[in-house]
Amino acid sequence: MLDGWRPPEVQAALLTAPGAAGFVEALPDRALHGRGVAVDVTLADRSGRVLPMPTPFDHFGPEAGLPYRGTDPGIRWRLGLLQKAMGRAGFLACRTEWWHFVDGRWDKHGAVAPRE
Repeated sequence: MLDGWRPPEVQAALLTAPGAAGFVEALPDRALHGRGVAVDVTLADRSGRVLPMPTPFDHFGPEAGLPYRGTDPGIRWRLGLLQKAMGRAGFLACRTEWWHFVDGRWDKHGAVAPRE
């Protein structure tokens, strides 16, 4: 698990990240991480070592998008495994970020409010 629910101030800070334009939702009430219905995940081996995937996490560029256009068969296989596992769990893949998945019923959930 790389990222999950984000408080509004974290979502706002991400807007200033280099290359984030077009990748990070600017409206807090529309940000799926801020509503608690999106996760960013990858695969790791049994020792916790993150396995090679198409790009590093939070790479804002076309290389991070789907479908994978690279030539590495291991990366292609791992990405397929991740997508199948998340799909079977009810998540939808994001076409611009291989690591980003949204609850398939996200529109049925209200926003998650932080506890004081």
